[in-house]
Amino acid sequence: MAAESALVSAYAATYTDVTVAVRQGNFRSAVLGRHAIAPALDQLQLTAEQYLRLGVVPVGVPVLRARVTSVRLDETPMEAVVASCPAAPRLVARGTGRPVAFRALPSNPVTVDLQTFQGRWVVSFFKVDRSQTCSA
Repeated sequence: MAAESALVSAYAATYTDVTVAVRQGNFRSAVLGRHAIAPALDQLQLTAEQYLRLGVVPVGVPVLRARVTSVRLDETPMEAVVASCPAAPRLVARGTGRPVAFRALPSNPVTVDLQTFQGRWVVSFFKVDRSQTCSA
């Protein structure tokens, strides 16, 4: 379904936006607002800021294992929810581009709320369930 593809693509694009912001060295980059609105935008800014403090850059979009769980097209704005179990991102050192070894933590389920904003799907909220881990 085209709508499901658009929803998952908007969610996946937030990972690319964070990477671009970190490469720019700006955790408040306008790029972060391409596929997210507050409060999700605030969450992306905090993520980018953390990567900058650690001196690392995420590379590529991790495997998301995402599925659309609900869509409300009769609302204004339209709303949808995506459930995901994203893998940990691959990280490289910001200055050298060399891979960074780190202890990968178990992946936690993520619920992603999306809504239409200015005619397109954007992420409005991320909820990480730290009480559970994703199964392989």
